[in-house]
Amino acid sequence: MYQNPIFRRTLFILMIIAFSASYTLMHFFPITHNQHFILLALGALVVIGIFSFRGLGKNKLIFTISNLGLMGSLVIEIIYHIFEDFYDLSDLYIYKVIFHGIFSITYVIVALGLYDEFSSYGKNQRIKKVSFDKNNAILLDYDHKRKEVTVDISEQLVRRYKLSHPQFKLSLYDFYVQIKKDPSNQILKLDVKDIIELNLEGRLVTFRVSGHFNVEGHTTYLAFDYREIAYLQKNLESKGKEKLDLLKNLKVGVVEIELIFNESNKIIDYEIVYMNEAFEKISKLTLTDVIHKKMSIINPNIFKQRLNIYQEAYENRKQISFESKASFDQKWYNISVYPSDHERMVIIYSDVHEIKLVNEELEYLATHNRTNGLLNYYGMEKQIQTINHYSHAICFYITINKFEEFETFYDQRTASMAIDLIAYELNQFIDKRDILVNTKFFHYIMILIDPSEEKVEKVKRFLKESTYKKYPILDHEVIIKKNIGYTRKDDSTIDFIELIRQAQLASNAASKSEHNDIVEYMETFQEETKTNIVMAQRLNKAIEEKSIDVYFQKIINVEDNEVEYVEALARWIDPVYGFVSPEFFFNLATEAHLIDQLEQYIVYKTFMKFKEIKKIHPKIKLSMNISPTSIFNEGFDAYILYQAKQASLNPNDICIEISENTFVRDTNQCVNMIEKLKKYGFMIAIDDFGSKYSSFGILDLIPFDMIKLDGMFANKINQTSIQMMVKTLAEICKHTDKMILIERVEDAVIAQTFKELNVLLQQGYHHHRPEPYIGNIIKEEVL
Repeated sequence: MYQNPIFRRTLFILMIIAFSASYTLMHFFPITHNQHFILLALGALVVIGIFSFRGLGKNKLIFTISNLGLMGSLVIEIIYHIFEDFYDLSDLYIYKVIFHGIFSITYVIVALGLYDEFSSYGKNQRIKKVSFDKNNAILLDYDHKRKEVTVDISEQLVRRYKLSHPQFKLSLYDFYVQIKKDPSNQILKLDVKDIIELNLEGRLVTFRVSGHFNVEGHTTYLAFDYREIAYLQKNLESKGKEKLDLLKNLKVGVVEIELIFNESNKIIDYEIVYMNEAFEKISKLTLTDVIHKKMSIINPNIFKQRLNIYQEAYENRKQISFESKASFDQKWYNISVYPSDHERMVIIYSDVHEIKLVNEELEYLATHNRTNGLLNYYGMEKQIQTINHYSHAICFYITINKFEEFETFYDQRTASMAIDLIAYELNQFIDKRDILVNTKFFHYIMILIDPSEEKVEKVKRFLKESTYKKYPILDHEVIIKKNIGYTRKDDSTIDFIELIRQAQLASNAASKSEHNDIVEYMETFQEETKTNIVMAQRLNKAIEEKSIDVYFQKIINVEDNEVEYVEALARWIDPVYGFVSPEFFFNLATEAHLIDQLEQYIVYKTFMKFKEIKKIHPKIKLSMNISPTSIFNEGFDAYILYQAKQASLNPNDICIEISENTFVRDTNQCVNMIEKLKKYGFMIAIDDFGSKYSSFGILDLIPFDMIKLDGMFANKINQTSIQMMVKTLAEICKHTDKMILIERVEDAVIAQTFKELNVLLQQGYHHHRPEPYIGNIIKEEVL
């Protein structure tokens, strides 16, 4: 119970309240003032209680100062009440200030010091199991978001240390306090070969950090048990080289070597003079096999590898640790070198083979794509650091065009197989020094180091031929278009990250091209990117400042020349760049992740302005275009309904235009959203019908109220095939009680032609140019 942090804090607070109450009563209430001996006794008991309670603390200086201060105040009080001559002194103002001031400061020091000490206890722990049962392994998992460190102990170490459970969870602050590092650090940073001591359930667990990896908001450190080695090191440091027979029962291998020097005091060779039973077991050697034999003769390779390490340890009189694969069993060992006597050293072998294998596996998983084995971006960064001695390089950046639509059209399995097929065909061009990366699932980065011109041309020719290619997947052929950009540098000081960025800009340019070609980086791409960044910032500012306006264009029924609808059109006039086309800034908003803010603002602005129009012309209806992003945004239907109600508009008076390319992304999801909107009363129009993807089959899939024919029909209405198609669509709409509308009517001839084809709802500059507010719209004369 005494170890419970809530109990300790409650007891501390009660002591403080009791002492404060006694002190207040003694000084300010005459009835109790004369009972000062009882109150002083109570105060003394409280101080003694605090004295005992503080015995758990570690800050001796705060304890000593506070105790002396409080005890001093008691002595003064006793003198004050025993000797009446002090009554006059006690009435002096300066006396009161000094006495009570010193007492208050001392009292505050006690309160703050003790509370700070106790507040560091009582951190909650939760259980999470990760098993390394067959190894002397320890796993530290740092959660960046929660600032928590989870310590997982293998089953073998749990038994060795006699712990009650294998997992402990500490806050980052508590962890740093335990390992005696600055607890104000906001991130966990441990170095390889750091030796850490943690007190877990009263047992000191000692381990050595082997490596770390960063994966999805977590930093994972691998470590191994270091207790036996730490025990040995402490003995060596405190007692020097004593009887090495004491080491023979240790499970780690121990070897003592005698150094051989030249006249310049440089190590030129060494001999083994002792090995314990553990080392004999793992090395399959005995002391008689190596005694008085120089290592340069026994094992020349080991001799060459270790000579500089031993020289450094000898000269600096310090311990050096490293990991190496032993020649005698091909296992990984952590090898620690300790200078002993003047011409001797103790070498300790600790088996870390299993941990090393786990380490290597985790490193592979952290640096490679799991499905095709290519490097990921993190692995690429590590690989780049190893590149040296080059004169030129070329980088290709490859993405699958409109991959989200591709994955939706087919399925995830097909998409994954396509990713792997592309990886396989690119890998055929990769030599030993080259780099091939698969990142962001459908992005590839290929860096060729010092390639021949013949190889460069071969790769470029292959990539150009594969920009639009069929791949046999499962039982069908899949057509994939790729966006491929590249750049090259003829320099021995290449910034590879910048090289990749330039190739990516070229790939972005390829995605906007109508041709199936690979694009070489140009400086203008950089300027375009800067312009887009600036425009995105200005667009965000325009949304925040509500400076994007909504114009309205009339939709005329040419049978009686009445205005039946007005279409809302967003207009942005930037103070610097002037008029910005809606197509540009809506695409920009999508790329800059501002589309939700822009769409919501346009809906709000449109409804507020249309509300005023409805006051004057109550029969008119609104038509407005909604982007595909909003249609697939869960909750958009509720938002637009809410805004309609806020503007006191009836959904029956609002027609929502959905462009035909929206249906290509995900027809089922699109239909679900349309059905929700129609349930609320909104009308639905298929916008830009016939521009790209539409077929008559879409009319059976989509529950629409209106077809808006793309302006392409108006431009080509003189063609007989177009007239027949329009006439057919008009007939379908007439028999299904749907509406049909033609956009981009520019002159009277086009208007009359569509009227004769029974397309009576018309929109375009011939009838009306968009304007910010519409006045007289009851009756229109055809211009």
